[in-house]
Amino acid sequence: MFERIHHIAILIGGVEREIDEYTAVFEDDFGMERIQKVHFEDDHCEVALYSVGETIIEFTSPTGERGWHYEHLQEHGPGFFHIAFEVDDIEQRRAELEELGYGFVDEIRDGIDWKITTFDYHDTPLPMQIVEDPRPVDERA
Repeated sequence: MFERIHHIAILIGGVEREIDEYTAVFEDDFGMERIQKVHFEDDHCEVALYSVGETIIEFTSPTGERGWHYEHLQEHGPGFFHIAFEVDDIEQRRAELEELGYGFVDEIRDGIDWKITTFDYHDTPLPMQIVEDPRPVDERA
């Protein structure tokens, strides 16, 4: 059902520092190259993507003192946010998972440039998403 780990999301920061201050260690000390940075004005957050092999590490930071990313950070602190598994057909896989009894907190929606949907947090042992991504990681660099 799952083809690979698409991305692991880490919630970082806060409004007192820019996302670049948090991610600098990955670039400067670990030699990781940022493959993309996206600002989501409506969601009040920024996302920086790094590739590690075929997996994306996604750092998400709120850009203001509102929005669900900020609220989640205030409640839970920084750290692991969710893991996303790639599937070949998100609509078909979601239907199969729903038949198995799994719920979802949202509709299938657009992510950065992939389709994504999030499992109901009560149904899985950790926060999880499924993703359909037409672009391989090496095309992002």
